[in-house]
Amino acid sequence: MSMSVTARLEALRKKSSIEHGRDYWVKRGESVDIEFDANFIENHKGVGKPNLAKMNDKMLQCGDKSDECCSSSQGIKSRSKEDLSDDLNSEIPDSLVGYSTLPSQVHRKAVRKGFEFVVLVVGETGLGKSTFINSLFMTDIYSDKGGNTSDQTKDIGTHSVVLREGGVKLSLTIVDTPGYGDALDNTECSEPVVEYVEKQFDKFLEAETRVKRVSLPDSRVHACLYFIAPSGHGLKRIDVEFMKRIHDKVNIIPVIGKADACTKEEIGLFKQKIMDQIKENEISIYQFPEEEENPEPSIMSKLPFAVVGSNAVVTNAAGHRVRGRSYPWGTVNIEDQAHCDFSLLRNLLLCQHMQDLKDVTNSIHYELYRSDKLTRLVSQN
Repeated sequence: MSMSVTARLEALRKKSSIEHGRDYWVKRGESVDIEFDANFIENHKGVGKPNLAKMNDKMLQCGDKSDECCSSSQGIKSRSKEDLSDDLNSEIPDSLVGYSTLPSQVHRKAVRKGFEFVVLVVGETGLGKSTFINSLFMTDIYSDKGGNTSDQTKDIGTHSVVLREGGVKLSLTIVDTPGYGDALDNTECSEPVVEYVEKQFDKFLEAETRVKRVSLPDSRVHACLYFIAPSGHGLKRIDVEFMKRIHDKVNIIPVIGKADACTKEEIGLFKQKIMDQIKENEISIYQFPEEEENPEPSIMSKLPFAVVGSNAVVTNAAGHRVRGRSYPWGTVNIEDQAHCDFSLLRNLLLCQHMQDLKDVTNSIHYELYRSDKLTRLVSQN
């Protein structure tokens, strides 16, 4: 399933990409493909009819219905230079049409509307989840002013806050699971979380299938940060059972909480053991898209992210004030990737792949839930 997620999204990106730097001219069923370089465009900026001699040098190929085409060593066989000159003089516009500004129009509309992002935080008590979230967004998410407790689903709390940065408004919702894994019998501890996630899908599906559809805020869970205790012994049974129960409904991102409790070598071995268990149990986690131009090692090799949270500013041995924690043996700078993966996770989650997380939620997880539910309804009737 994880491979299909990446493949589908990559196909969507390729389908929606636009080839720049080419103009296509069509006249009487005959097409001419012309490519301009940067210097050519600069020389003819604002000119209604470009220099035909220079244009002929830049011509790559031509075609007509008789398939008499130019080869790599020749210019144009099927049409004379005079005919081509007349066609170009009559067809080239005096200025840009204007559709190249469409991305700017979409950007302005999106900024006015604002964005929504919902993060589900799951893990045992004492793993630093609240501190990490406050550190991640550099604000007090869990204050009474910005939070509220949901009475719709047992043991699930939601904390909503509106953040603004650079003129962009983000409606952030943190879904918390207080008391998760603290009971003597944790067999059913995943049920409240699953019910909450499915209820958000049901809200969206109901609004979508009305005769008069209404636009609702997107309350679907876009990312699930699953915190793992830094025991060094791998995943517990409760971890495996929970992720298997919910991995087809949310984008799971495994995180090792309070990673400063382990040495660098221990963290490396712990990460490998966790990923082996995830593969062995066929748990689908979020696949971070790989950037083709990025020469760095695969992002997936960094999973699970070993993080440390801190809202305090301390002075390190070099006399610099950093966000981190002070210990008798030294200082942990949470934004130093040599110490932990906090800054890496923040960059991937918020700066690079927030929209991709939302796209995967909508096109994969929600669609899977919607099709399954509608199929069950049809079979029952």
